[in-house]
Amino acid sequence: MEAVELDQQRQPLPPVGPCRFCQTWPASLTQVRSAAWLDATTRPIVHRLKYDGLATLAAEIAHVMTRLLPQPATGFVVPIPLSRKRQRMRGYNQAAAIARALGRWWSLPVAETILRRLRDTPTQTALAPDARARNVAGAFAAASPPATEAAVPPVILVDDVLTTGATLVAGATALSDAGWTAIGAMTFARALPYDLRVP
Repeated sequence: MEAVELDQQRQPLPPVGPCRFCQTWPASLTQVRSAAWLDATTRPIVHRLKYDGLATLAAEIAHVMTRLLPQPATGFVVPIPLSRKRQRMRGYNQAAAIARALGRWWSLPVAETILRRLRDTPTQTALAPDARARNVAGAFAAASPPATEAAVPPVILVDDVLTTGATLVAGATALSDAGWTAIGAMTFARALPYDLRVP
């Protein structure tokens, strides 16, 4: 009797339902990984990359990501496109800079034209999760996979920060609608959950 009770105690708990964070993601978005939390150490790095014109930080950020995240075996590295207005202001797309550095580290092709932004969107910074999703819904379009490939190659979406996942989901949805079937995503940092960030 004791042995039976011990075996029952070792059984894993049954699932209690889908993950609230990712339950609305498209099925083709198979995984999203971040190298670090967006905290007192990483936040200034992201800020300097995005707002202080230090594009060269992208190479260091990518190096950290290669050390902490598993290397994809194959696939296209695809940066999240920046709005034209913000790209003009910054002079570069920080996600594209990170993606190019990752492509060099991993010897994977970087495809900056697969995903394009259809419209400028207001900054996501001060928006709540639902508003973020509405803000970027339908903001992207994607090219179809190359017909010359025997199988549809994977896509690795790249961005600097994962907050609610709304931007990555919008990008993945556009890719999925265009026929891409295996989509992952990688970011340098992940923000703390919304309820922990907002008092």
